[in-house]
Amino acid sequence: MINTDFLDEYLPVPELGTVIRQMQAALAAAGFPITAAKSGSVFYMLLRIVAQFYIELRRLARSLLANGFVMTAAEGWLEAKAEDYSMARKQASKTRGVLTLSRASSTCAVKIPAGHVFKTSYDINGEQLCFIVTQDTVFKLGETSCGVPVEAEFAGSAYNCAKDTITETLINLESGADVISITNGEDWITKEGADIEDLEVFRERILNAWSGLATLPTADTYKAAAEAVEGVLRAQVDDLHPRGQGTVDIIVTSSAGEASSALIAAVTAAVEAIAGPYDNLLVKSASVVRQNITVTLKVPSTLYTDDLAAQAKGILTRMLTLSSDRSLNELLVSDIVFYLRSELSAVRNVLVTVPAADVVLGSDKVILPGTLSVTVSEV
Repeated sequence: MINTDFLDEYLPVPELGTVIRQMQAALAAAGFPITAAKSGSVFYMLLRIVAQFYIELRRLARSLLANGFVMTAAEGWLEAKAEDYSMARKQASKTRGVLTLSRASSTCAVKIPAGHVFKTSYDINGEQLCFIVTQDTVFKLGETSCGVPVEAEFAGSAYNCAKDTITETLINLESGADVISITNGEDWITKEGADIEDLEVFRERILNAWSGLATLPTADTYKAAAEAVEGVLRAQVDDLHPRGQGTVDIIVTSSAGEASSALIAAVTAAVEAIAGPYDNLLVKSASVVRQNITVTLKVPSTLYTDDLAAQAKGILTRMLTLSSDRSLNELLVSDIVFYLRSELSAVRNVLVTVPAADVVLGSDKVILPGTLSVTVSEV
């Protein structure tokens, strides 16, 4: 918000009693006969109403002033202010992808109707993520593998599930004697799901819009164009001729980590629309690195509980969740210890075995959780 000292100097909000006394003084100076201005009288109540109205007008003026600038505008005001720059906040979107159904033998055809629901197993919080089949699909007689297009039940990046996590069906498929297994492969996502754009990220994108007024595109211009595409979490621009003179590489991190081919195509179209006449552009995805973590939690025997390990795995997973304010290519041992100790009050010490040291990768890498191993032992 605008510095309150500035607002207090130019648009102070007086106390109700002060305003009433000022009004009484002004009326008296104007020769208005005041004979019943004591608290509780009709005239006093009229003065109080007018004074309160005046105070509310001052508060409204302060709010309008603060919300008139990109740097200090609140959520709804910022979205309205963005219209001045022909920009809009990126809305939440649903994950789309293709699940893989497989069977060892094929004795019959199986129809998977649109609307059928597949889901993940229960997580530590007892929640499941559901995915809905978008079109009728037939697992034909003689086939041992079949792709089924699905869409997330709700919008959000949480539905960008890791490999082999969507393994259940809400209603059993009529498959005769065939045993059908369900999974999502490494590259199952065709369109990344995304959360609504973080307000501060949106604010920064609006502030960077001025760079788009440059005669020729700059790194900031390419970055702004790429990050305006739905599904892009972060874009980095290497304009130091990475592939030779005149080359520019744009590295895209999606809300799922690695960018799908459809997202790469969308970003390519966005940046090529503003490309300089001699710029050789290449849009590519950041590479996901799965980092294993092995820790031992030390707890007093009186505070030992069976679900501590599961809670710790949930904390580590949240710590490495993709977000715009996280250092995506870094994992510090001190952060692992801090998160576990701050959220698990029973833990007296945390011993981190893997990684043995801080992990700092190249800027084109994104660290996501791999195998999480948690051992709980008594102090």
